[in-house]
Amino acid sequence: AGLEVAVGLCGALVVFLLPAAGLGLVPILRGLGHDTAGVNAVRLAASFLLLAVPTTTMGLTLPILTRALVQAKVGYGEALGALYGWNTVGAVAGALGVEAVLVPLFGVRGAALFAAGLSALAAFFAFRVSARFEAAPPSAPSARGTTPLGLEAWRLLLAAFLGGGVLLALEVVWFRFLLMFCSGSSLTFALLLAVVLLGIGLGGLLAAAWLRRRPHAHRSVAAILCGAGLLVVSQYAGFNGILPRLGGIYFQEPTPIALMALFLTLPVSLLSGIAFTFLGLSLHERLGDEAAATGTLALANTAGAMLGALAAGFWLLPGLGMERSFALLASVYGVAALVLPPSARTPEGANGRWLVRGVVVAYLIFLALFPFGFMDRVYIKTPLLKYARGDVRLLAVREGLTETALYLEQREDAEPLYLRLVTNGFSMSSTRADARRYMGLYVWLPVALHPGPKRALLVSYGVGSTARSLVRTRELEAIDVVDISRDILDLSSIAFPDPREQPLRDPRVSVHVEDGRAFLQTTASRYDLITSEPPPPRNAGVVNLYSKEYFTLLREHLQEGGMATYWLPMHALRAQDARAIMGAFCAAFPDCSLWSGTDFDWMLLGTREARGPVSGERLRAQWEDPRVRDDLRAAGLESPERMGALFLLDADGLGRLVAGTLPVTDNWPGRLASSGGADAPTVFGSVLDAEAARSSFAASRLMAVLWPAAAREGTLAAFAAQAVDYEITAAGLDQVPRSRLHALVTGALARGLVLRLLGSDADRERAARAKAARGETTAFVHRHLAAAALADRDFPSAADEAGRGLGLEESASLRFVYAYALCLDGRIKDGLAEVARLLPRDREFLVSTFGASASALR
Repeated sequence: AGLEVAVGLCGALVVFLLPAAGLGLVPILRGLGHDTAGVNAVRLAASFLLLAVPTTTMGLTLPILTRALVQAKVGYGEALGALYGWNTVGAVAGALGVEAVLVPLFGVRGAALFAAGLSALAAFFAFRVSARFEAAPPSAPSARGTTPLGLEAWRLLLAAFLGGGVLLALEVVWFRFLLMFCSGSSLTFALLLAVVLLGIGLGGLLAAAWLRRRPHAHRSVAAILCGAGLLVVSQYAGFNGILPRLGGIYFQEPTPIALMALFLTLPVSLLSGIAFTFLGLSLHERLGDEAAATGTLALANTAGAMLGALAAGFWLLPGLGMERSFALLASVYGVAALVLPPSARTPEGANGRWLVRGVVVAYLIFLALFPFGFMDRVYIKTPLLKYARGDVRLLAVREGLTETALYLEQREDAEPLYLRLVTNGFSMSSTRADARRYMGLYVWLPVALHPGPKRALLVSYGVGSTARSLVRTRELEAIDVVDISRDILDLSSIAFPDPREQPLRDPRVSVHVEDGRAFLQTTASRYDLITSEPPPPRNAGVVNLYSKEYFTLLREHLQEGGMATYWLPMHALRAQDARAIMGAFCAAFPDCSLWSGTDFDWMLLGTREARGPVSGERLRAQWEDPRVRDDLRAAGLESPERMGALFLLDADGLGRLVAGTLPVTDNWPGRLASSGGADAPTVFGSVLDAEAARSSFAASRLMAVLWPAAAREGTLAAFAAQAVDYEITAAGLDQVPRSRLHALVTGALARGLVLRLLGSDADRERAARAKAARGETTAFVHRHLAAAALADRDFPSAADEAGRGLGLEESASLRFVYAYALCLDGRIKDGLAEVARLLPRDREFLVSTFGASASALR
């Protein structure tokens, strides 16, 4: 009872003390500077000191309860299995209950108090039960007392140590493996942990029932350990068969995730729970004392678990990879069986001995036939199917400390178009033209509005597109790049094979392998520009990079007049989640504003008392710099006015949008859902209304302060072109009338938008020019060169390229470009001669636009 009170009080206290402890460490961590090993050593020591008391008191309860049950005349093996089993089944309820119920309802601190209440309830029941024990004198715990540890006991403890180590190492490897096929949300991790705990708990209960029927069943523990190793191999080899039955290759909903985890992890976990109980009974036979046997067993098993988890995360996965880690860990089960004393490997009766031999032989056969190569041939390629669009090539695989990273190359007409970075089965970033646009916007917009930025911070590197925009900004004098994964940073050479273009090689760049929030908490630096593109908030551990406290931390690290830009992945959010994030951002930045990037990749902008406006020359400076100008042009931002037309809402509009929604905070991470459909694009699709955005821009107090008056009229006019962009997003290319194209081709410059309407983009244009330079003539080359010429208003070249393409391949879209370019070039009769071979909407457009006469139609 006393221990449970201590668990509840100390455990809840830790939750309340952790934030203060983190702030208290800041001076020490700042003093260590870039000494990563020293920083992590301090964090480890602090965490250990905070957690030592509640976890030690937890560890004391099992030995004491085991002795109590034995004194109540329950057999030791049955008592140990039942207590271990029910305790672990309770842990299943805790793992799922906290994530799915307690934190969403009560917040982190409220969940801690609820857990403390459960400990108090356990203490109450323990106190009530203890009165019965005092009323009836217990039987002696052992007739022979505690026996010193002998060689056989040490061998049993070594087996328990190895068993605990291999299971926790497997848990780490299993989690990494399953993340290739399911989202890495906190609910996913809770489910995976719950399934492993469920297996362990059921194993303990099964062992208790087994020992009631067969008191000497524990002598077959060697077969149990070998069986666990066999199952490691069989479940890994057979996992590919479960995906078709679940009806997909990547899952975000709890049910299929739980089913995958049940298949892969439950059988081995169940045998591990049985093995723990059987090893405990064998050890008790040699030590005599119940508490001593249970405590020593738990110490050995948990010490192995601690080292196993560390070894898997820091050595096995980065060094061997998942597949070879599975093979090695399956082998360790055999070693654990081998170190057992002979009496623990020899069950009673001939049948029992033959069963053990059969299991051992089967284990050795499975181990010898381990399916090496499955990872490369099957499992790594399975998540690729989610992103396979035509010709996709796998360029690199890195199984690192924090993720499994894949680089994919998208090709078209045998020419590279762009790269995609997939981490743990999820597409995190790409170098595609539309992605480069919104990632570049995080730099281009604040640089245009700031009178002279000198220092910048980038949190989360991805493929390096934003970092590239930062280093191309000549006036920046210092750039800090922070990413939690050294492997992601190392792989950036794939996206930038030319060292001269590698952002991380720029002498102004300082790289920090660190968590973004931890970096901000420990650095004294202040910045003119901070931009962040962390993973989507549903990914486990990422929610605290979308909370009010984190956004406040960003603001505190801005210089006066500094600006912060932040990714808002609407395509990955529920509407409620989006409101909670926007509310959190605006709570930290009273002058917040919302901007469109590409489709539903939006951007939040906040400042620290920024004042303006800048001069018209300053606003246009990036368009005068050849390096930046080309990037802006490729992104379809041909002028500052076009960029200004990406404005959606200011603080007043955002306030109305999020009204009634509580913001995400550190204490209330459950305000973001761990699962469920991303309905934000549907709910907030109406925000992509160019006319409403134009009115909001015209009335915005923020834009009156920041946007130069000389550029206002041009920006307001640019919303007309932006309306076409939003129309494409809402309805799709095929539903946009050709009249929108004609207005752009004959009106204000919007080259990128013309390319988009013609089914092209900067990537395809670049690829077509590269092939043409090598003398290759394909329909792909002529199609995209024709689109580029039309966007440049070079109508003769557009007609020529389209005509050549039609000589190689008949295409309705290319036929339209050919006819349209002829008409624009003044050869209306020739253009209208093509109408019979056009699609109805194209035919009607040409006839109505260019006024065909009856004779021309004949």
